[in-house]
Amino acid sequence: GAGRAVRYRRAEGAPTRFRFARLGLAEDRVWEALVERVPALAKLVGEAASNFHYAFTEMLNNAIDHAGAQTIDVVIEPGQDRLAFEIIDDGEGIFEHVRRRLSLSTPLEALQEISKGKVTTMPDRHTGEGIFFTSKIADIFQIDSGDMRWIVDNLQGDIGVGNIPPLRGTRVRFEAGWVPRRTLESLFAEYTDDTAFSTTCLLYTSPSP
Repeated sequence: GAGRAVRYRRAEGAPTRFRFARLGLAEDRVWEALVERVPALAKLVGEAASNFHYAFTEMLNNAIDHAGAQTIDVVIEPGQDRLAFEIIDDGEGIFEHVRRRLSLSTPLEALQEISKGKVTTMPDRHTGEGIFFTSKIADIFQIDSGDMRWIVDNLQGDIGVGNIPPLRGTRVRFEAGWVPRRTLESLFAEYTDDTAFSTTCLLYTSPSP
């Protein structure tokens, strides 16, 4: 606005964006650097800190190892009642990558495999569980790639797939409240048996208390 209509907001509430060269990037070092530079991340404590650290490092590691990207952008977006991050790469795109590596017919088939949490294109380094668990611990989880969007809304208990304008690479968005809905311990207990991933869920089910 102008004159009397001018309004201000605290700078710490504005999204901040960082760009990294993928080669030689390490997810834990990026997280540690961002905690020092972004006040919102430094405010995370307890289970909220554990959830965000898990989700961020899993999604950034996926981009580093799988995307074949030159650069990776990280966006941190604080809000009054929640915090979000986005990880954006300029690589092949997650749905196309999985479709090609697993010899599937369509990107939608690739999404179906990704959502199970038991498939990886790099079995010597990954279990395929990261996206599955991250999508469950989020309030809202979204992946955009190619011309497809997958969104998991755990607040509304809904999952959707839709079309978007073609996007190069992959954009992953994670949103969760400052006070988490659930803990990683309870999530792992629901889907693992003696630390081994034993159960998957393709349709939405309400989380156990």
